[in-house]
Amino acid sequence: MTNKTKGEDLEKTIKISNLLVQVTCSSQAKALGLLMQLIANAENEPKTIVGIELKKGDLLTTLKELSFPTGLTVSEIRTCLRKLTELGLIEKQTTNRYTIISVKNFETYFAPKKKTTELMTREVEYIDKFNEFMCSHLPKVEKMTQTRLNAMKRRIEDKTFSTMESWEDYLNKVAQSDFLTGKATKWKTNFEWLIRPSNIQKVLDGNYDNKNRITDDIREGFEALYGTR
Repeated sequence: MTNKTKGEDLEKTIKISNLLVQVTCSSQAKALGLLMQLIANAENEPKTIVGIELKKGDLLTTLKELSFPTGLTVSEIRTCLRKLTELGLIEKQTTNRYTIISVKNFETYFAPKKKTTELMTREVEYIDKFNEFMCSHLPKVEKMTQTRLNAMKRRIEDKTFSTMESWEDYLNKVAQSDFLTGKATKWKTNFEWLIRPSNIQKVLDGNYDNKNRITDDIREGFEALYGTR
C-alpha cells in the first residue's frame, strides 16, 4: 500500500541513468515511469503490513493504486509489470487482495548517503578553528549539529567570513575582549551568539573592545577622586 511520507521519498536519490539504460533502450517509456514509481514507494526497511512480511525493496499495493499516480490504465499496468519481470527488474506475487512487488537490486538505484561532516567539511573546519582559538576563553562546540553547521554555512556564503583569514581575524577580536570572554562580568558569549549577523556587526564595530571599557573606568576613577561638576 503506497502510504510513503514526502520526507521518506525525498531521502532517496534515484539513479535515473541506470533506469534509462535498462528500460528505455527497450522502448518501454511507460515501464520506466512505473518502475520509478515502484522504487520511490518501496520499503526502505523490512516491515510487516496487514500481517504480510515485506523485505527492503518490496511494495504492497494493488493495480488500481498503481494506476492513479502513473496515469496508466490497469491493463497498461499489467503489461508494464510483465515487461519489467521479463527484464529481470522486478518480481511479483499476487494474493487475493494485494500485489507484492519486489524491486530487484533495490540498493543499486540510489546514491550512497554521505555523512554531514563529509558534505560540510568547510563548515567543520571553521568551527574547529573556533574551538582552537577559544579553548581557553569560551565554551567549546562539542557537537557539530546541523543547526550549527548551517549557521556557519550562511555566514560563509553571505561573504561575512568568505575566507578562513577573515574568520580568524574575527575570533582574535573576540578573544581580546574582556567583556565577551567573561573577564569583565559573569556573562560570556558562545558560538551561537557570535555567529548571529547583528552581533557580528557589533563586534566588528568595536562595541566590545576593551578601550571603551577602559575609558569608562578612567572617567569613573576621575569622578571618584575629584567629584563631578
